[in-house]
Amino acid sequence: MKSYIAHLDYSVPKARITLSDILSDGGLSERDLAKISQKLLGRIVPKQKLIDSWESMSSMFLGDRRTEAGMFVDMLAKMFASGIAQASEISYIIYSHGNSVSVGDPWSLHSDEESVNVPYFLQQKMEMANAVVFNVEQECTGSFTAINIAKLLVEHGGARKVLILSSNYFECTQKRLMGGCVFVGDGQGLMLISGGPGPLEIIDGVGKTDGRIDSINSFMDAKNQQRILDVGSSLIHELLRKHGLSFDDVPILVPLNTTPIVWQAYAKRLGISLKKVFFENMGKGGHLGDVDLIRNLRDISSKQEFPNGYLVVYGVATGTSWNALLLKTCPLAAETAGHRREETASVV
Repeated sequence: MKSYIAHLDYSVPKARITLSDILSDGGLSERDLAKISQKLLGRIVPKQKLIDSWESMSSMFLGDRRTEAGMFVDMLAKMFASGIAQASEISYIIYSHGNSVSVGDPWSLHSDEESVNVPYFLQQKMEMANAVVFNVEQECTGSFTAINIAKLLVEHGGARKVLILSSNYFECTQKRLMGGCVFVGDGQGLMLISGGPGPLEIIDGVGKTDGRIDSINSFMDAKNQQRILDVGSSLIHELLRKHGLSFDDVPILVPLNTTPIVWQAYAKRLGISLKKVFFENMGKGGHLGDVDLIRNLRDISSKQEFPNGYLVVYGVATGTSWNALLLKTCPLAAETAGHRREETASVV
């Protein structure tokens, strides 16, 4: 039996926050600014010059975690109305968003409002009575792991359809500068995995973890950056060799939307042209954690530019874990690929 990504959808907020907003609010020390300057510009410059240098950068999506459940309700209602799936057909709901399943959404812990576990709320609200809910936590690549689990559940576990939910919201402005060089935005997305049909067939997925690189500081260390590059490149080559493929058979490599600078080194290590790397969403709204995977695949599949072509999707999670997926595009009606929309901030 085969498994497919049968539906993709994502939502990003209309509100934005700029790099100037982050650097101007006084929350970063001079030492922090010096580190950011060194990483971004290759030299230390005065604070205002740093702000001026990046004033033209695309702003980051700024959302409100309290809208998360409501936005998922909208996306699910649209999916069920399309006929792609019925609520009773959802066997599992995989929520790849931190520890919310166990402690509730962090925003509610700072108010008098009752804590709401989003996937449980959605299971009841959308009448997915047959669905079992569980959580997958792997920073930035939880959706990769969720796809691998969903593939096993569909192909070998008797699941009819598996719903994957992913969201990324940052409450602390300063933390939007991840490692001083990756800019983080807010958003959420969902995927439906089934036995088909769908715009993307899930061929295989591989992963590797190294617990020695266990923090942002160790992740950004120069010697570990080289190791991250080497291990990731080897993992991608391993995945292709396993299926008798090379990059001659793969028209596009899909990364997370972090920074294009690092992909110059990856391209050299992989022996490919940068033209093969999907940069369309890079720098547009920021890195949305593992929502990047959903956003990028939805945008690629909706264009149907690579019918019956292979895609390699790659991501690294600080912690540190490497993940790579091999997918194959299937020519389908654009409706199957899902819908993108921007939402206005509203409190659920």
